[in-house]
Amino acid sequence: MIAAADIWAVTDELSAQVTEAYGSTLAARARRDGQMRATLLSSLLDDPGAGSEQLWEAASVLSLPRNGELVLVVAEGGTPGQEALPGVEEALRRRDVSSVWRLGHDYQEGLVALRPGFGVEQLTTAVSGLAQGRVGLSSVFQRVDHAHASRREARLACAVVTPHTHDIATYDQRPLAVLLASTPDSADEFARRVLGPVLDLPGEDGAVLLRTARVWLDAAGSSSIAADRMFLHRNTVRYRTRRLQELTGRDLARPVDAAELHVALECARILALG
Repeated sequence: MIAAADIWAVTDELSAQVTEAYGSTLAARARRDGQMRATLLSSLLDDPGAGSEQLWEAASVLSLPRNGELVLVVAEGGTPGQEALPGVEEALRRRDVSSVWRLGHDYQEGLVALRPGFGVEQLTTAVSGLAQGRVGLSSVFQRVDHAHASRREARLACAVVTPHTHDIATYDQRPLAVLLASTPDSADEFARRVLGPVLDLPGEDGAVLLRTARVWLDAAGSSSIAADRMFLHRNTVRYRTRRLQELTGRDLARPVDAAELHVALECARILALG
């Protein structure tokens, strides 16, 4: 009986070791496959000088079409080195959507093949529930050899989203904001030139004026509508807009001045000023 018990004990131990080794092998294979897919994606995104045949071969291995509707996605992670869109590839696979992803220090990037019934709107919905930070989508493109240029579009789209949110923007959605995000130094200089006295106000005073200005402009200059949206009396909105005009030297009744203020507010939002 003792010998039989010893045999069963050894058998159990060997079975556990085999199971552990098998699990380790599967994990290693998954890592290798993930690394291979990330490497192939890098050839599409980082090497614009690669020949078309090389790019098409990489796309074929990744189950991406040579020609078809594609979108590049860039997602900003909350923690360096962690997925910004956890489980996104599997979530899309369940929707019969092919995609390939790679993880960088601050961003997760993916190339997604759209299909009939699953376009940009559906992709945005699918991604929004996973996002850990800002997300940007390129415009739709038709060939894998355009992926490199579309990566820049997706990064700019990500940059126009208000910092510290989980919102999503597409490259075609906000052309002015994309223009400003493409020249951050100039955007910073312009914001400070127009809004400097407001940004220098102590405490929350500056933020209150900026928030009121954004709502007022979005309400087409209607103090009553802005007041309703902010749950304030319209005289409070009027007082704040008058103070904003005094501090910035801009007359909001003049279209040019109002336009300058709008651009400066977009610069401040993108750069998280004030």
